[in-house]
Amino acid sequence: MGAVYLSRGADNMIRNKVLTIYSKWIERVVDAKPGDWVYIRNWRGKIIGQGFYEGIGALGVRIFYYGADEELLDVEYIIESGINRSIRVRRNIIDRWDSYRLVNADGDWLPGLIIDLYDDIAVIQSSSIGIDNILAYIGSYIIKTGLCKKVYLRNDHRGRREAGLPIYRKWLVGEGSPRTIINEEGVLFNVDVENGQKTGFFLDQKLNRIVMRRFTSGRVLDLFSYTGGFGLHMAYGGASEVIMVEESDYAVSEIYHNIKLNKFSEKIQVFHGRVEEYLNRSIKNEDEFDIIICDPPSFIPSKEFYRRGLRAYQNLYSMVFRCIADGGAVVASSCSYFLSKDRFLEILNDAAENAGRNICIMGYYGASPDHLRRPIDNELDYLKVYLLGVG
Repeated sequence: MGAVYLSRGADNMIRNKVLTIYSKWIERVVDAKPGDWVYIRNWRGKIIGQGFYEGIGALGVRIFYYGADEELLDVEYIIESGINRSIRVRRNIIDRWDSYRLVNADGDWLPGLIIDLYDDIAVIQSSSIGIDNILAYIGSYIIKTGLCKKVYLRNDHRGRREAGLPIYRKWLVGEGSPRTIINEEGVLFNVDVENGQKTGFFLDQKLNRIVMRRFTSGRVLDLFSYTGGFGLHMAYGGASEVIMVEESDYAVSEIYHNIKLNKFSEKIQVFHGRVEEYLNRSIKNEDEFDIIICDPPSFIPSKEFYRRGLRAYQNLYSMVFRCIADGGAVVASSCSYFLSKDRFLEILNDAAENAGRNICIMGYYGASPDHLRRPIDNELDYLKVYLLGVG
């Protein structure tokens, strides 16, 4: 069996049980090609675990098991055990929700693997050539658990492009329409696992949508609405009026489907256009809202965009705070991993001051609890949501 020897500089990562190790920390590779299950050894030659040798782009190895065992572990057993563990950890979530993240890569000790459930459809995303080689087995095992009836592959995300892995979407188990309907504690959503964002929907904001609707009152402005996630919950929670602002033709079409599905047509208006255009018009007309939800795409997708992204967040939230009524609330979100929650709060405070407003923190939220992460997995701690009172 092949082996990957890590450099001396990787010792700290080994101590912290980091699961995804980059190529720069590999000293040498013996008798292994990308996708092979290998022993992982430290710079002294001692076995420290087993996993997949990636060897593509910046990715070095994915470690699925830490231990000095010389006996070769069965890959399928490791995957089975990992999925079963994920199910046990989420047993209460599974009992209550019909859509959730079942496997969150390193957070579930299954690096390179994402599994999301939408009613009777499971969606798999792989960012590992090793995982790619056993996708058929993973799909059949998910069906065996009884959690779903069909499995769809969404191997079209940016991580695969950066790793040089092939891009494709297809049914892995089953066939038919890639659409289904989920129920988020009373609010219904159409989910398109083939064409929707991520694996079909933004599951990471799920609990935040449910929580925020408890603070609903008056007029609500939902910016970057996508398919209407926050806005529909606010309408359900008792808002007198909800205005959704979305630029994407596809998303706007889905918004109208979801409005009809929930019978909210009398309460919700949709502005099909750019958020900045709508905010500038609102500022000019002195139009104010009791609650504004602002959940933009990542303005800092990589370190190279850091300064530009800071300016984008500053400009956006400066306009947002000019449109909030005195005593209102802003739900301010950022999904940029490279922007810390403290720096994000500084931006929000500066933006409020520029708009002549004061803010107080009413709450801070991250990704939904089904998005498990270990304390060492900082890259999974990307979502930052502040609930701010404004005066």
